[in-house]
Amino acid sequence: MAHIIERLVLVVKNQTIQVKDVLRVMPRDVVAEERGKLDEEGHLRGRTYEMIEKMSREGKSGAQIAKALGISRSTVYRIKRRHEDQ
Repeated sequence: MAHIIERLVLVVKNQTIQVKDVLRVMPRDVVAEERGKLDEEGHLRGRTYEMIEKMSREGKSGAQIAKALGISRSTVYRIKRRHEDQ
């Protein structure tokens, strides 16, 4: 996952990383497997949460996680809260 994030930082020229960018840098076999797991909005279900949790365990702050994923801090906390409530 760290490798993918590093590639995204190098490859994506926009300030915000989108799902299409992630799919572009992920290995093709993973992309093919994950395409079946897209929700109705085209987002990878649970993957963002997994990335957030991994970075949290590594000691990254909410701001650092948000910046790495190209989302707002409030989105990071909302995703964490939604998964903790389930």
